[in-house]
Amino acid sequence: MRNLPVKVVITIGVLLALLVVMLPGCGEKQNQSTAATTGTSSDTTTTTTSATSDTTTEVTTLPYEFDTNLTISSAPKLGETVDLTFTVDIIKLDASHPREGLANSKAWIDFYWTNTKGSYSEAYSSVQIPLDQVLVDGNLSWEGSYSKGFTLKGKFKLPREGIWSIVGRFNGEGWNSGGAGADLEVAVADGTAAIMGTEDFKNGPLAYMGNNSYAGGVRGPTFANEMYPVSLGLDISKAPRAGEDVTLSCRINSLIDVSDFSIYWSFSRRLGDTTQEIPVSELLSSKDLAWRIDIKKGEPVVFSTTIKFPSEGDWEISASGKSGAKYLTGSGHQLKLSITSTRSYFGWIERALPPVTITGTTGITTTAHTTTTQP
Repeated sequence: MRNLPVKVVITIGVLLALLVVMLPGCGEKQNQSTAATTGTSSDTTTTTTSATSDTTTEVTTLPYEFDTNLTISSAPKLGETVDLTFTVDIIKLDASHPREGLANSKAWIDFYWTNTKGSYSEAYSSVQIPLDQVLVDGNLSWEGSYSKGFTLKGKFKLPREGIWSIVGRFNGEGWNSGGAGADLEVAVADGTAAIMGTEDFKNGPLAYMGNNSYAGGVRGPTFANEMYPVSLGLDISKAPRAGEDVTLSCRINSLIDVSDFSIYWSFSRRLGDTTQEIPVSELLSSKDLAWRIDIKKGEPVVFSTTIKFPSEGDWEISASGKSGAKYLTGSGHQLKLSITSTRSYFGWIERALPPVTITGTTGITTTAHTTTTQP
């Protein structure tokens, strides 16, 4: 090479450079390696383009990473003591979770209870239960300087039936977007218990408690807004048995003054795959529902009456408010409950729809199975 003319040396160098670039996989492997490094250290989206392909691959990673795990030894029946373990390991931090915050960090366990045996408003809300009412032994809180992964351990028991949410949390000082966490839910009733979301729960005797959600029909009222300035919140004192008197109420909140405000009521019962509206007269035990009033901005009003459901089945009550012909609450608020020969509870159990047969132009018949819950 030393004796070759300068032009020849330059030409050979250019050819070698082109050859390296054109070798299959060389440029691609280099880009993949860069993407892997970037993907584990940045919160941005990394775009990788192959030198031998027009394909573009996008890899998005979280800016921070926590490894948390919350477990219990078994689903505790009423008054039964079980073990709880909450583990925390910090894998990666970012600007919203500065490492300096670990010097004064804390971890703890919260317990929340939903009363499924009380009123409808209790069924769509939960209350935090002080730790000293459930903790039997151990320490389920920690505060100090975090240096490596750690574990909280304790024994607890649940003092009443209902749905229990157990939440493990970890946070550092100055973390402005929250810390690490893990949670699980336990259903406790009828002398047994189950961890919700598991196959044992879905196939077990407490599966009906899974309806205690928006999908099953248990939900709170919407808030009033500029488009619909009045909100209605239905409530019923408990899920009654057939023929049992129960108090039905409706709480009205308004952002504006409204004259001659009234409520449009609808009572219906699920029959097979449809619902049938039931005359109000079949449910009323006391005064008429034809109620009118002037409501004032920021002054809640509660209307209540006594009703009874004449038979078992899946029932729905809906209410919407209006002044004259103008509806001010949108679709209003709905309340669903189920009455059987053995129990009554809020929400509806999901039912499978009958098979739907679709015949295509080629003569091939396909049978589809779907499920539904009422909104």
